[in-house]
This record gives sequence, structure tokens and C-alpha cells, in this order.
Amino acid sequence: MEKIKKYLSKFRPNWRGALPVVLFFGAAFLIVAVFFGLQFVMTASVITVLFQIRHARYNSWGYLFRQLVICEALALFAMIATLDTPLSLLLNFTIPFALVFLQSSQFVPKGYFASAMIFVFLQFMPPEPKDFGVQLEVVLVCWVFLAIVLKLYPYLQRGKKQAKPTVQTLHTGLKQLSQMLTRIADGETDDDFSKELYKLEDTYHRMAYQMQTVFQKGDHGKNALICWQSCSSEVFIWCGTKLGSRTKFSKMPCPV
Repeated sequence: MEKIKKYLSKFRPNWRGALPVVLFFGAAFLIVAVFFGLQFVMTASVITVLFQIRHARYNSWGYLFRQLVICEALALFAMIATLDTPLSLLLNFTIPFALVFLQSSQFVPKGYFASAMIFVFLQFMPPEPKDFGVQLEVVLVCWVFLAIVLKLYPYLQRGKKQAKPTVQTLHTGLKQLSQMLTRIADGETDDDFSKELYKLEDTYHRMAYQMQTVFQKGDHGKNALICWQSCSSEVFIWCGTKLGSRTKFSKMPCPV
């Protein structure tokens, strides 16, 4: 009886978390099957992977349009790879390597996963060469459906638009960190303080993972690497500006 209660207590949140993905896949499958035919339903599966990864995060229109270009290109490469064996070997070696190189980092080591799934899965049920254009249309329709659902999902989930993190969010966290480092210097290292510090660290890890594109570019196209330094209750931000193949770092005071 105790095991059943424990299972039921876990089942509800797990089911609630999986339900949006299940409903999305069902709707995408029906759209593709009804309007294009069962031979193209694999697209519904790969677009569901994107929804599963992105539905709880902030998704800008710029990000979504980039995903459209990537999805269409990967669909085209996947279809070309099914034409003959040499092309298949060449593309199945170079495309995954390029995705890992371009889309993964130390902060998002599996950033290539969704794109790789699109490229690989679309080779499982390849259309005839005369239907390559139809496959690209299916990808476009699925992307439109994905974009609409991702934009509406925050309203359906919480009744309000999903908040986009701002520089003020960063400043608030840096101020908290500065205060914590001062407390460490004063010798405060009890369990409650450790939990508080871990909670702040976890918050930044989640924000970096979920919103990794928010602070990538400044007003002048600078690629910024943001870190912090605390000294005598002052907090600084180190910004790195790319100059060709080199990066110039400058220290800026953070107004906290």
C-alpha cells in the first residue's frame, strides 16, 4: 500500500509534465497525416523533440526563425543523403560533426541533440525525389505549428506571458553574490548559508541553460562573456569583445 501511495504521488506531476508533449505530438501527427499523408509523419516526431526541449523556455521570434532555416536545411541534407551510398556516408559524417561543433558548448553540451534528431530521423522514411519539395513544405507547416504553440504556451500554462530575463535580473543576482562573498570573508559558513549559496548557483545555472541566447549580443553586436568579481563589496562585470580571432576583455562596474 505504501508503494502504491508513493507511485501515485509521483505519477500526477509526471503525467502533468508529459501531457503537453503528448498533446502536441498528437496534433502535429494529425496535421501531417491528414494534409500530407502518412509517409511524412516522421516530421511530427522530430518537431515534437523541439517542442519538448523548448516549451518551458523563452523563445524569441529570432530564435524561431533560425530554427526554421536550420530545420529546412537539415531536411534537405537528410533527403540528399538517401540518394546514394557515397552521399549518405559523406553527409552522415560531416553534418553531425558540424552540429556538435556549432551548437554545443561547455554550458549546453547537448545543444546539438534536437538538430541531430531531425537530420537522422528524416532519413528513416525518405520521400521519393519528386516529393522532396513536399517534405520541405511539411517542415514549414510543422514549424508554423510549433511557433504558434510555443508562443501561446506561456499564456495557457500560467495565464501570463513568460518573462524574459533582463540585465536587472543579472544585477540583482550579482548583488546577492557580493553580499554572500562578504559573509564568507566574515567567516559565515553554516549549513543554512551553504543552502542559500547553492540555491543562487542553481538559479544562475538554470537561467544560463534555459535562456542562453539572451545576453549573447549587445547593442553593437558584441559577443559578451559575463562573469563577476567581488572585492570590498564592489561587483564588476567582465565583457569580452571579439576582434577577429582574438577577444579583448574589459572590466566594467556593475551598478548594484
